[in-house]
Amino acid sequence: MTLKEQIKKDFMAAFKAKQTLKKQLLSTIKGEIETQEKSGVEMTDDQVEKILQKFKKNLEQSLSVRDDESTREELNIVSKYLPEELSEEAIREKVSQLISSGVGHIGQIMKEFSNVPCDKKVVSQVAREMLQ
Repeated sequence: MTLKEQIKKDFMAAFKAKQTLKKQLLSTIKGEIETQEKSGVEMTDDQVEKILQKFKKNLEQSLSVRDDESTREELNIVSKYLPEELSEEAIREKVSQLISSGVGHIGQIMKEFSNVPCDKKVVSQVAREMLQ
């Protein structure tokens, strides 16, 4: 089952269970996916993940401004559809492996993490710290 199909299925389940918050959030995500499809973009799981990442980032910014329970719940819902991110420890380990294999430039290190689900800010900080 694709990510898009899973979101639609979960939307219907939330609708039937009268879970208003989850239904509204998934409806918004579903609408964004449909908007992208109408503009001619083929919606693969990678494309849907990018949309979910955007929602996650917006929710995290909202939490930094105002910390409320509904925003936390929305963030948890969105996070369930995204792959688990690497921990800082795992990032440090991979960066040290890259440096020991001869990679000595932050751009090359960032390129290695381009398709890895992780916080790119943490990767950048760890790489800068370990290269000095």
